[in-house]
Amino acid sequence: MKSAIFRIFKHFLPRHPRQDAWKSFKRHKTLTIATVALISLMIFIFNTVFSIRILTNEIFSFLNERVDVSIEFQESASVVEITTLLNKLQGQNFVKEAQFISSEDALNTVDNELIPGYSAFIKRYSLSNPFPPSLNVITYRVSDHKKVYDFIEKSDYAKLLKQTDLEMLESDAPGVQMLASSAARELTGFSKMVNSVLFGILFLFGIASMAIIVNALYLSLKAKKNELSIMHIVGATEKYIALPYTYEGMLYGLFSVVIGLVVFFTLVLIGGFELFPILFSPFRIIFQIIFVTLFSGAVSYAMVHLSLKGKIRF
Repeated sequence: MKSAIFRIFKHFLPRHPRQDAWKSFKRHKTLTIATVALISLMIFIFNTVFSIRILTNEIFSFLNERVDVSIEFQESASVVEITTLLNKLQGQNFVKEAQFISSEDALNTVDNELIPGYSAFIKRYSLSNPFPPSLNVITYRVSDHKKVYDFIEKSDYAKLLKQTDLEMLESDAPGVQMLASSAARELTGFSKMVNSVLFGILFLFGIASMAIIVNALYLSLKAKKNELSIMHIVGATEKYIALPYTYEGMLYGLFSVVIGLVVFFTLVLIGGFELFPILFSPFRIIFQIIFVTLFSGAVSYAMVHLSLKGKIRF
């Protein structure tokens, strides 16, 4: 009986799921605006949290390049030996830059940038230059510092180092060879901690965002429960009932993610254009649009399916 009524109903009211979804999307203006606004807000906040993680990584990468290894040599080390070690270090794939700083260069740097007149003071009182020759090595990552020390330890040039650096190479204490300075060690530890915390927040907020999207779509379908009930009573198939709502859910997702992204990047541009190239990622934008659109459509279909099976009630 139901299927016969449905065939008559379908014959006189031919249905186009995409068109019906669009009409329903436009017809329920208040509901549409509220649902899209809620989901857009979640997209905006999610991108804000994600961007904090990106900027944090950029900051630590910037700092990593400026935490270098300073290797000081004994006074007996010749320029030829130091230069030979310098050339070998520059050929390593973990070394970004290596520079030889002579005692005179170090003294001139202090004289010009830190303590003007210090060089004249040294000469006036016939004092020896307190700065030993050294190599300034910049690695690609802080964790590459260990490779620098391992390389020197295995070479014939370890004996040229000052006693303090030599003891660092020979020490068996955990982490002594890992980083040349406490600042580098603290930077690495803090970077890992911040990334772990932000990743946890991002994961939890992603789950919360999906839950809110589910709730928003549930409220949207609940407002149309009479339509669902009528079609179910006359014997409409699940596909016939669910398809328009699936497309409508996809429309909610599509409009929401586009609006959320537009608002987010507009505020980024207002805040400072220099951040835009760092945060703008075509892949991430396309992924979000596809994921949120498909996820919203899948949620809508699942809710209609569960409702027709009597497992949830609107």
